[in-house]
Amino acid sequence: MHNPKLARTAGWTSFAVAVLASIAICVEPPQRSPEAQVFRVKGIFLQTKGAEVAVIDHETIPDHMPAMVMPFRAARPSELKPLATGDEILFDYIVDGFESWIENIVATGKKRLASPSARAVATAPPRDPLKVGDLLPDREFLNDAGEPVRLSDSRGKAVALTFVFTRCAMPEACPKMMRNFAAVSEALKADPAAPSNWQLLTISFDSFHDTPEKLKAYGQAYGYDPSRWRLLSSDSCCTIKDIAADVDLRYTDDPTASMQHNLRTVVLDTTGRITKIFTDETWTVEELVAALRDAAKTL
Repeated sequence: MHNPKLARTAGWTSFAVAVLASIAICVEPPQRSPEAQVFRVKGIFLQTKGAEVAVIDHETIPDHMPAMVMPFRAARPSELKPLATGDEILFDYIVDGFESWIENIVATGKKRLASPSARAVATAPPRDPLKVGDLLPDREFLNDAGEPVRLSDSRGKAVALTFVFTRCAMPEACPKMMRNFAAVSEALKADPAAPSNWQLLTISFDSFHDTPEKLKAYGQAYGYDPSRWRLLSSDSCCTIKDIAADVDLRYTDDPTASMQHNLRTVVLDTTGRITKIFTDETWTVEELVAALRDAAKTL
């Protein structure tokens, strides 16, 4: 029996689905500012993460970023659908202020193997990572003045530490960690009610490249205050591997290979115990300031 109401409902549903589909197909990339940088890049498509992110083993982007494996946000997710693992692709990489994305993705028709690092690194640490409440083991590093320092030198202070490498140019990754730490430092210094016992530490996992001199210049580019924020490295790859395993940081440790890594930001209380672990780049300045305030109360 024909039901006009159901027929109208079905009609509107079909219409809505069609409209949404057409919107998805016709999505345009973000508007670029006049200062946007545009790079034409060659790479190997590896996989998607969700509907919008492509993991690509890309070649060197001259004057911008070395060859590495990185996730890129696609402005038009529909461009990712025809791609299969191993497809050689060309794409535009847009860097516009604090945002980046890719568009105009074209498969060349060739199939290629990913670089050895893309296939064989960033595996799981050899042991279970630490969790909130655990004591972060003490280790020695070199600070940005080339002086030996230990994590225990910051006992009595709330500590936030994060991990970067200076050649990372993706604005949402290492540069965002640096911008956020700069903002956290300024926020705490400007607040008369903020605790005085806090310290920021940024640790490079690219020990083959990031010397104290390079880290000092990197910190200066973000306006760092060495009395509150130090950049650390190590001439021992074992030190970096050990602290990475502690917090489940995964990264490429082969200096001849493409770089890839995840992100970790860790808060320690005044006794060196972990009070908070941020596992990606989505944490805010306000969240870290609050976490440091709480950690500073532990005496």
